[in-house]
Amino acid sequence: MSQILCPKCGAKTEKLYKNTCRECFLKTFTLAELPLVLHANTCAKCGARFDRNKWRDVGDLDEIVIRTVEDALLIHKEADDVEIYVNPHQMTPHFYKVRVEVDAMVEGESLHQDLRAEVRVIRGACDRCSRMAGGYFEGILQIRATNRLPTAEEIDSCKIICADMVDRLWKKGDRLAFITNSSDSKDGADLYLGSCNACRHICKSISNELGGSFTESATLHSHKEGKDIYRMTYAMRLPEFMSGDIILFKG
Repeated sequence: MSQILCPKCGAKTEKLYKNTCRECFLKTFTLAELPLVLHANTCAKCGARFDRNKWRDVGDLDEIVIRTVEDALLIHKEADDVEIYVNPHQMTPHFYKVRVEVDAMVEGESLHQDLRAEVRVIRGACDRCSRMAGGYFEGILQIRATNRLPTAEEIDSCKIICADMVDRLWKKGDRLAFITNSSDSKDGADLYLGSCNACRHICKSISNELGGSFTESATLHSHKEGKDIYRMTYAMRLPEFMSGDIILFKG
């Protein structure tokens, strides 16, 4: 195979990489870059990660560290078939040392690069946990029955439906889906929830499983930055008649 001269160093080469030989090309080419020190902001209570101005439920601390590294890692735009291996090593509860290996194809050549970084874990309180601790709620779900008092079994069933729906909505991304407080009275029960969206889903789920209907009403709570802030009340009415009731009808 014929050889050509590298325009930069004059060495003989069988192939040019960006108009230079392989050695000259690799001296100026950086496959990947990674800051030496990274910070992972997490919630001390629930483990959520603060990323791109938003709290996100990710997983355990190792996974948070790996995602922090992956988000900060810069790969050259000309790299193809990129494979990344992130190996975190926990030194203390708040400090990780991470090794990153990057393999890729560039200009038909297989390249490999090792990188090192430190990840410092900063623990705080996420929006969800802060609001829960502060008693925040947007909606009140009132469990009642039409022309009668709901039974203890019905109230327990409604609370189970509520807890299940809150858990499902939270897993789907509604971070305000939580129960702040609950109180029982002679007329039924009141549940205080962080999300109006959760209130509506719970009422629909109760209606589907136990029957009944619900209404919504708004009450002016406060003003913020020139806007009216309302709290919603969801009146859930269970059916007047229960399964097994005997109805006397005069015909």
